[in-house]
Amino acid sequence: MRRTSSLWFLLVGLALVLSSCSERIPSDPSDLELRLARNGGGPTVTATDPSRGEPGQTLDVRVIGSGYAPGSNVSFAIGGVTTNKIVTNRTTFVSSTEVVANITISQTADLTAYDVIVILSDGKKGIGTEKFLVSYSVLDLGVQSGLSGTQAADVNSSGIVVGRAGNGVSPNPTHAMRWTVTGPTSFVAEDLHPLVQPALLSWANAVNSSGTIVGDRQLDSSQKSARPFLLSSSGVVTFLHTLCGPTETSKQAYTMDINDRGDVVGYEAIPAIALYWAPGAICAAALPTLGGGSWPFAISPSGNYIAGNSTDASGKEQPVLWTRRADNSGWDISILPTTSTTTYGHAMAVDDAGTVTGYESWSTLVREKGSSFYRGSSSSLLWSLGGAAQKLANLGGNQSWAYGISGGRIAGASNAGIDQPSHATVREGDGRLVDLGTLVVGGHTFATAVRGGFIAGYGDVNTPGRGIEGHALVWMQTVIVFTTSK
Repeated sequence: MRRTSSLWFLLVGLALVLSSCSERIPSDPSDLELRLARNGGGPTVTATDPSRGEPGQTLDVRVIGSGYAPGSNVSFAIGGVTTNKIVTNRTTFVSSTEVVANITISQTADLTAYDVIVILSDGKKGIGTEKFLVSYSVLDLGVQSGLSGTQAADVNSSGIVVGRAGNGVSPNPTHAMRWTVTGPTSFVAEDLHPLVQPALLSWANAVNSSGTIVGDRQLDSSQKSARPFLLSSSGVVTFLHTLCGPTETSKQAYTMDINDRGDVVGYEAIPAIALYWAPGAICAAALPTLGGGSWPFAISPSGNYIAGNSTDASGKEQPVLWTRRADNSGWDISILPTTSTTTYGHAMAVDDAGTVTGYESWSTLVREKGSSFYRGSSSSLLWSLGGAAQKLANLGGNQSWAYGISGGRIAGASNAGIDQPSHATVREGDGRLVDLGTLVVGGHTFATAVRGGFIAGYGDVNTPGRGIEGHALVWMQTVIVFTTSK
């Protein structure tokens, strides 16, 4: 239900890694056949277009490669084992470098990357490893006229997505945005910037189930002029004060989250003071600190827990949980442990059980070809109330993040290997990690929030006439009844 503004500028450190490996000697004919298919002696599979589909879908998929001939057939496999979860209805030969497979994806198909196999009439095979992804459908929320790119920060269970358009650099100022998803392939986009004037820049950070939005506006070109706002679903704007300052313009401050009760959290920037606005309150109250600056990132739906970070007396920033006292007299703060004293934790989201999700990060000294550098790594974490940090599964790389939690589901991102693009992910309640994929070869995607059947985020998109740029995205489960209309 919230998103920290640090997500807008998430940087993924990528460094070149060279590796070598020795292959084991194939132990059976089928193993040998697979290796020959992958390494030579037959057709090759290099790409598919489209490279993704969703359960229940029937579509044409272009299979690109080499060595194709009339009579070629296409099949799909997981880990080299052919599956009947994707059925090829027919294969059409186009040229030696392309065939088209008309496929039907089962409603019960595994949400994963599938191998694509081209079999010639003489039995020779070509296998493209994990070249076709089956996952949730994705809707590109596009761009706004005169603004560069969009990013989604949060979503509610009705399909209202909030975020920003533009990058804040002249002549592309940042505008707060609201998108309402009206169907599997349709939405309504609204520029909220005119509603929160006076402002040079604006952005929306979170939305609750009633459609109330919290965000920030910058009055001029100075970051010190940043001020928080609340926008009701009916369009009423409230300019929030910080620590009961005499006017709304008294201090630089930012909002982070709003829950269904109307509790709001954020922080005053200089010095960093964690803030809490009670439902209906204009002035904020300060939250306890470990001794230094504090930043709350999320509040639970019931309003009993707040997740964020606070700097301790030694100067180290710690992931923390604020817990509302039973007598409602204030808040207690506690440190959330990381898996190592050398890592830095980030508590990004919390649910009504006090379960917190986020990530820890660290750097490792790497020596390659006579040079040395530090490689950044991160790992998604889950903290049960009062428990130790639990590392969550990733896609096989050295980077993963968790940003949102709702109904036992966790939104985030992960890479599949060092120097590999980051893929938006959702961890389902049963523990499955679903790869939401990318939209551009070599591009990135990130999932920032999950509510009901919707997952919001952003990623690289190839826009005709504009090239590669970042767009707000929303992923949807296959069965959603749309009742919203505009």
